[in-house]
Amino acid sequence: MRYCVWAPFIYLIVLGKPVFAQDSLAVAVPIPSPPIIDGVLDDPVWQSALPVDEFFQIDPLELASPAESTIARVLYDDESLYISFRSYDSQPDRIKRALV
Repeated sequence: MRYCVWAPFIYLIVLGKPVFAQDSLAVAVPIPSPPIIDGVLDDPVWQSALPVDEFFQIDPLELASPAESTIARVLYDDESLYISFRSYDSQPDRIKRALV
């Protein structure tokens, strides 16, 4: 059975408690207006959030450092929680996707 590894991460942030991603602390930052949701993380509001970049992997080797880096940021306003992930890949041409 597979499960979402981000569910506890999101659950604890919503409850207002800090979450650890290895040695980094993820803290949701309040914002006055929502970011532009367009798949591009160039909206200045994202810069107000502290970056979390020390993750660990579960597969193939549990608690190992990941081969590729990811940077997450967490924001919220009165109505929504916003989480961004910038995931890097040294070989993007090898990424496979389903044809729709």
